[in-house]
Amino acid sequence: MLLHLPSLPLTSALPCCSHPHLSRVFCLLEDDCHSAHLQHQQKQRLLAAVGAAAMRMHAGRVAKPLINDPYAASLVALIPDAPNGDNSCNFDGHHYEIATRFIDDSLLDTVKQDNAVRQVVLLSDGMDTRPYRLPWPPNTLIFDVSFDAVFKLAREQLLVSGAKVPKMCLFRHVSAEPVDWERWSLALKEVGYQGDKPSVWVLQGLDHLTSGLQDILTCVSSLAMKGAFVFGELPLTALDTAFKDTGKQQLEEVFMGQGFKVKTVSYHKIAQEYVCTQYEEFTGGGFGKRFLFVAQQLRLSDDQVAKARREIEIAEEAGDEDTFEDW
Repeated sequence: MLLHLPSLPLTSALPCCSHPHLSRVFCLLEDDCHSAHLQHQQKQRLLAAVGAAAMRMHAGRVAKPLINDPYAASLVALIPDAPNGDNSCNFDGHHYEIATRFIDDSLLDTVKQDNAVRQVVLLSDGMDTRPYRLPWPPNTLIFDVSFDAVFKLAREQLLVSGAKVPKMCLFRHVSAEPVDWERWSLALKEVGYQGDKPSVWVLQGLDHLTSGLQDILTCVSSLAMKGAFVFGELPLTALDTAFKDTGKQQLEEVFMGQGFKVKTVSYHKIAQEYVCTQYEEFTGGGFGKRFLFVAQQLRLSDDQVAKARREIEIAEEAGDEDTFEDW
């Protein structure tokens, strides 16, 4: 089974590479790829990630911002010719801003209300700044799962801008290049993730996901302890449907098939809760180009199952010894 994270259509336009800084960035991407197809995909992923950073940057410049990302501008600087991400008349920008704030608050509420939850896994576009900009409690382990090329470029920019994770917290990256999901699971464990301990997950920045959602959920289900929450925003294309009436039903089928109960969240209601006066005309209440959701793991993780089996074996062995002694 293969894990497919977002790829972009080859027809998408790239900005002009005449700018010396942009040429250097794209050359760095090409160093990690050995085919024209992969090089194009890497460039497109970078453009999409920078576009999201631009939306965060502009979102923080309004009078009462929903989100404040002090590092977004340094990421936008990677591609001077990229779209500016101005949210003033941007329907997608409003969605993204509201979703990001909702996910931020949900993450922090989860780790603050339950002291046992100290593992945070972010399936991202490689430029997720949550590890740096959110006030994580001490001893939080943050894992970013994204494409190496984009993550490395973002990491370089963030280090220059002085970005640091909170004290007594750890941040680890795992490559999301298309690989067998069992290897992907192993990679997380190799950098410290433990499937028999509580965790919380985020899926955001996968806006060009057109296939592989079930594979991703299979991976998360194998790793996430029972009861773990998954907060996210995904494109409707991930469900392979364009119909409002069937979208919600298919969403439930896809998630339940991998052991998750799921509920969609209304962008409009979230905007109202945050008293977003700048969004008085915002009407994104249902399925559009993307959907916001909360899911919860109903199954035991692989590590929980293995631990339970060991305990049963130990109990059975102890029982056999007691029987022998009685005899």
